[in-house]
Amino acid sequence: MSQEWKLPNTRFHKIMNLFSLLLLLGMFLYTAIKWPSLPQTIATHFNFMGEADGWGGKGNIWLMPVMSLLLYLLLTATTYFPGIWNVPGPVTAYNKNWVYRNVKNLLVFTKFVILLNFSYINYCTIQEKSMGWLSTVCFLGLLFGSMIYFFIRCKRVPPLNEEPEEFDGF
Repeated sequence: MSQEWKLPNTRFHKIMNLFSLLLLLGMFLYTAIKWPSLPQTIATHFNFMGEADGWGGKGNIWLMPVMSLLLYLLLTATTYFPGIWNVPGPVTAYNKNWVYRNVKNLLVFTKFVILLNFSYINYCTIQEKSMGWLSTVCFLGLLFGSMIYFFIRCKRVPPLNEEPEEFDGF
């Protein structure tokens, strides 16, 4: 891949990245604030119905924020290397920007959805509440629905106002 080719952030990318960062910071802050009042045993796993079915020590509450941070960093770093993305369908000089912009949209939206879900799980754990089955359905619907949407969009013909750039074949 040419080092000169970069996929600029759109307004959508900037908004989703900001919301993702706010969720991540909020998760760490909320956990730190609630830490002193947490019981010694907390829920560590929820079933499909959103009910707690696994238990562990108080320190396990930090697993969700730390996993969220790692996923945030991984997905953020991935958006800077479009050459490593496995894109649906062939990439040509004509559709390169269209395809890669849609895949980047998917990555930043997926990051937001995962952080939203992890934040909610963390909140329910701290509040000792059941998540409810609807949260699982909503998470899976948003996650897989967005994948289907952006993959179908990638296969479509880009708008005519898209200027094809020279394609270097990454």
